[in-house]
Amino acid sequence: MSPDSPRSIILDYITYIGVGISMACLVICLIIEAIIWRKINKNPTSYLRHVSIVNIAVSLLIANIWFIIGAAISDADKKNPPACTAATFFIHFFYLALFFWMFASALLLFYRTVSVFDGGLSKISMLIIGFSLGYGAPLIIATITIAATAPSNQYIRENVVCWLNWYESKALLAFVIPALMIVVINFIILIVVLYKILRRRVGGNAAQAGEKHVLYVIARSLAVLTPFFGLTWGLGVGTMVDPKNFGIHVAFAFFNSLQGFFILVFGTLLDKKITDITGKNTEHQCWNIIWWTEQLVPENENGQRILWGVLKEYGVPGLLIQAVKSLYDWCQSLVCIVGNDVVLLSSSGHDLQLLLEQFAAKCEAARMKISASKSETIVLCRKRVAYLLWVGEEVLPQVEKFRYLGVLFTNEGKIKREMDRRIGAASAVMRALC
Repeated sequence: MSPDSPRSIILDYITYIGVGISMACLVICLIIEAIIWRKINKNPTSYLRHVSIVNIAVSLLIANIWFIIGAAISDADKKNPPACTAATFFIHFFYLALFFWMFASALLLFYRTVSVFDGGLSKISMLIIGFSLGYGAPLIIATITIAATAPSNQYIRENVVCWLNWYESKALLAFVIPALMIVVINFIILIVVLYKILRRRVGGNAAQAGEKHVLYVIARSLAVLTPFFGLTWGLGVGTMVDPKNFGIHVAFAFFNSLQGFFILVFGTLLDKKITDITGKNTEHQCWNIIWWTEQLVPENENGQRILWGVLKEYGVPGLLIQAVKSLYDWCQSLVCIVGNDVVLLSSSGHDLQLLLEQFAAKCEAARMKISASKSETIVLCRKRVAYLLWVGEEVLPQVEKFRYLGVLFTNEGKIKREMDRRIGAASAVMRALC
C-alpha cells in the first residue's frame, strides 16, 4: 500500500500464499452459498444478508485476481502503463465494492432492527438500494479518481505494484478515506443495533424471533469483520506513516492476504442455519415437531419394549432408537416415528421444550441433527396461543394448520375442516363415476 514498501522475499511469500488461501476460501464460500441459495428465500432479511455476503466475496475475489494481474504487469521487464492503469482501476473499484457492500449489510441490519415489526421496504427495493450502494458508489469514486489524475499521468505508481499514486496526486486517499469512514460508521451502527436488540423484550411470534436470529447473525458477522478490515487497512495507513517499518508491512500483508478466510468463517460457516442446510445429507434427520395440548400418557414398559423391537426389526439404527428411548425415560410425552419423521407430543410447552432439548442432545451424541428448517410446531387449543420452541439458537415456526399422514390438524383442535375436505374429495370421486 505504501509507495516505499520494502522489496522482500518474505513479504512476497506471505502475500502470494495468503492471496491464494484467500481466493480458495472465497470460492468455497460462493459454492456453499450456491448450494443453499434456494433455501434462504423464506426470510427476506436472511436473503438480503446472503446477497451481501455473496457480493462481498465476489468483490474480494475479483480484486485479488486483478491484484495478481497487476503484480504480473509490474514485475514484467517491459512496462505497460495502460495495462497497469486498467488493473489499478479494477483493484480500486472492487476493493471499494467490498467495503460498500459491508456498509450495505450494516444499513440492512440497522433498518431491519428499527423496523422489524413494520412492513417497510420491499425485497426488490432493498436489492436496488444494495446494488446501487455496493457497486454504484465505488464506480463513481473510481471513475472520478481516474478522470482527475490520469490525464496528468498521476493515477498510478510506476515501477512498483500497480496501485494508486500517493506523492504527486494523493489518489490513494480515494480508497483510504471511504474505506476507513465505512469502518467507523459500521462501528456506530453496531453499537446502536446491539443496544436496541438487548433492550427489546423477549417474545413475539416465531417470525419475529426468526427475524431476530438473522439480525444476530448479521451483527455477529459485522462485529468480527468490521474490526478485522479496520485493523487491516489501519495497518495499511501505518505503512504510509512509517514506510520503513518492516514489521508493519509484514502484519499488513498477513491480514490483507487472509481476508477471504475471515469472510468464509465469520460470514458463512458460523451461521448455524447454513450448517444445518449443508448437513442435510447426514445419515438421519429428525423433524416435524408437534405440540398436542391434550393429556397424553406414555406407553407402559411392555409396550415400549415391543416398540423398540419393531423399530429394530424394520431397520432403524440403534443410535436413533436410543435417542427416542431417552424421551420415554425422562418425559411424560408421546413419541411417534413414521419413516424418518419424528413427532413429539406433550401436554405443555415447557415439557415439550425439555423433551426437545433432551432429544436434540441425544441426537447430537449420535451425530444426528434436528433440521430446524423442516420442523414446525402447532398448538391445538380453542384459543390462539403463541409459544416459541427453540432448537439451539433457532426458533421453530409455529403454524395454524398442519397436514400429517394425510390428516389436516388445525390449531382449534377441531375436525370440521378435515371432514369437509374428505366429504368434498368423496363427492368429487362420486361425480366422476356418475
